[in-house]
Amino acid sequence: MEIQYQHTWFNLEKGEGRVTYSQIVDINDKPVHMQNTIRLPPGYYDSPVDLIQIVNDHIEDTADKFKLTHFTKFKYNSVTKRLSADVNKGANIFFSPALCAMLGIGGRQNPIVNKDEAL
Repeated sequence: MEIQYQHTWFNLEKGEGRVTYSQIVDINDKPVHMQNTIRLPPGYYDSPVDLIQIVNDHIEDTADKFKLTHFTKFKYNSVTKRLSADVNKGANIFFSPALCAMLGIGGRQNPIVNKDEAL
């Protein structure tokens, strides 16, 4: 006997995949607060690596809009199941509760903040 089923469920529902990325940047020698809310499309994400790739792509798009050369980039270690990043000075990243659960981000780790001023 063999049973087959379609994989038709989402592990990230509509509205659950939000990441707010903000950073203080210098534009014409004046500090400017740049912010973008990233909304991940609902769907089934096979691994945290898939989620992080999409988040990184969106952060890079935001940085491109503001012509930033340095921006936060996340890495996920599949062995240790840990998320890491070099967070730029003046950056603040807030993950929705669903993404925190999927990525293993604890309560005190959200938002991820580097309070130092931008260079």
